[in-house]
Amino acid sequence: MRHRPGRPRKNRGEPARDPEPREEILEEILEELIADHEAAVRVMRQAALNAEDQKDMVTHDMLVSRMEWREKTIWMLRAVITK
Repeated sequence: MRHRPGRPRKNRGEPARDPEPREEILEEILEELIADHEAAVRVMRQAALNAEDQKDMVTHDMLVSRMEWREKTIWMLRAVITK
């Protein structure tokens, strides 16, 4: 029998899945993403300070722009976790 849109598919011989472990895994992944973005921001902040010291304002501005994007991404990922 073919699947009809709007009707749930039947599990044929598959054990029922518990959604909780999946949510825990997703939360762990999000926490790792946050940590990675935070690490990147720390490196970029130091690089931006170095660029500013060298009077390289183009590089400084580019790094600040990317840091802002990553900080916004961190904020959004944290908002997803707290839901």
